[in-house]
Order: sequence, then C-alpha cells, then structure tokens
Amino acid sequence: MPDKKTQEKKQAQPKKTPANNQSSTASLEELVADDTQIEITIAWHKIKPIYQKKLKEQAAKLKLKGFRQGKAPLAVAEKEIGYEKMFNLVLQEMLPAEYEAAIKAGKYQPITRPEFQAISVNKDNDWIVKAFFSEKPELKIDGYKKIAKKAKIQAEEEIKKVEEEAKKGDAKKKKAEKTKKETSKRSTKDSPKQEKMNSAQKKDAIAQKVVSTLVAQLQPSVPRLLIRESAQREMENLVQRLKNINLDLETFLKSRQMTQEQLSYQLTYSSLSQLQVELLFQAIVQKEEFEVSQKEVDEFIAKTEDEKIKKQMMTDKSYQEYLKSVLLKQKVIDSLLAL
Repeated sequence: MPDKKTQEKKQAQPKKTPANNQSSTASLEELVADDTQIEITIAWHKIKPIYQKKLKEQAAKLKLKGFRQGKAPLAVAEKEIGYEKMFNLVLQEMLPAEYEAAIKAGKYQPITRPEFQAISVNKDNDWIVKAFFSEKPELKIDGYKKIAKKAKIQAEEEIKKVEEEAKKGDAKKKKAEKTKKETSKRSTKDSPKQEKMNSAQKKDAIAQKVVSTLVAQLQPSVPRLLIRESAQREMENLVQRLKNINLDLETFLKSRQMTQEQLSYQLTYSSLSQLQVELLFQAIVQKEEFEVSQKEVDEFIAKTEDEKIKKQMMTDKSYQEYLKSVLLKQKVIDSLLAL
C-alpha cells in the first residue's frame, strides 16, 4: 500500500526553436507542475504464486536442447527465460489491481494514466514499485474579475485606437475617389456587412485579450504527464491528418525546415497553453457555480437547420456531453465580457 504522498519535480527540458524565444522557453519550464508519486509495496507471499504460475506458462513454451518442449526443469527454464522478463510478466498481471488499491487507500485523484518505476523487485522479498501520475492542480483565482475587467478596458482602448486610425485612412481614400455618388453607393452597400463583422471581431479580440491576460497573471501550472499525454495526442492527430493526404511526417518536417524535436517542443508548448486555459475555465466554473442544463442543450440543437444532423445530435449522448462543455465555456467567456 502507498506511503504518504510525496512530490518529485519532473520539469520538461524543451529545446529552443525559431518559433519560440527564450522567454517562452522559460515560461514552459516554470509552469510545468510536479507529478504525484507513490510507492506501492507488494508482499512476496502474494507475488510467489503468480510468479510460479507465470514461470510454468513460459516453461511450457520452451524447447531446450536435451529436453522435449515444456519438459525442462523449472530451475533450468527460469534461467533461460531470464529474471527481468519474469518480473515484468508478474507486474503486468498484479500491478493494475495493486495500483487501484493504492489510489483508493490514499484518496488520490489521478487525471492521467500512471507511469511505473521498479525500485526493488528481488526474488523472495517484497517488491517496491513507484507510480507517477498527475492530479488536478489547484488554481487560486481570487481577484480574477479585477484582472479581467482591466484587460477588457485595455482591449477596448486598443480596438478604438485601431478604428480611429482606420477612419483617418478612409477619409484620405474618399478624397481620392472620383465622385460622391460612387462613394455613397459603396458606403451604403458595404456598411451593414462591415459593421456586423467588426462587432464579431471585436468580441473575439476582447475575449482573447482577457483570457490571455488572466493566464499570464494567474499562471496556471500544468502537471508534466498531463502535458505529455496531450502533446502525444496532438502528434498522433497530426500524423493521421498527414496520412489522410498521403504525406509522411518526415516529408512534412522537411517542408517546414524543422526537426522532430522542434515539432515535439512546439506541440508541448501548445498543449501547455491549451491546458492552462482549460484549468482557468474550470476554476471559474467551480467558483461561480456555472451549469448547463439539458434544456439549454436541447434549445441549441433545435436551432440546427439540417434535420438529419439535428436528429443525430438528439440521439448522440456523447455529443450532447461535448456540447455541454462548449456551452459552459461560452458562459465563462460571456461572464468575462460582461464585467
């Protein structure tokens, strides 16, 4: 069973790339949180019968000189098989249940798959295995509204400045136009569309500014294994997308003039950034007790014009759960923009 929870700092060691400067490299190193590690002790009296079972299974497959297949003495077979293979076979069978028991006893809450390290696996002795996993880090967001409100004001001022500069440019352009009639027609035709686009763009720009400022100031830390799992998924998705267009990773990297190590770093940094936002949103949802009801999901689906897609959405529970998470994030964004 596990001892008291201990922590071991496992910081990522990223390499500098042309796309990432020294400051971003430092941020990555500083924002990788500790993984949780526990020691699991398995008594030899529990190991021994499993060890003997695995040994007999492996011995039955052996065909050694001077013996018929499976007829070599266990001591001879054990030497041939090798102790490393034997303890790995035993751990593969025993470790999942021992790990689950250790997690339950210690009241841990892993959010990643575990990694294991054999510490002591000597025959006739208790075995000690160390397990590493990520738990959800605590993020304190006291004062986040003040930060968000200030960032929102800054974003609005920046947008206003850009718009004023654009107006000056438009004024100069109008003077150069041939006739007032042409100017009037073009203005009448284009204004409604341009105003609508600007409104959506403004909202998006302000939201991005607010969220990025909150992340920069609150600095959510993300556990190492969680980042690694996310980056690995991103790599697998990229490889699959390339495969769909008949392109391999090596060719892709050559076209981008980058190494696989540089790509891995970029995916790691991207995963960190995305996970920071996720943790921030989760913290706000928890603090403000935001929820998405089934009624809200149904109302969203009802707005879908394609009847075939609408029907699929109404019956696909996994999609509805995904939709809930999207609507929940939108509630967070709307609350930030309303400050």
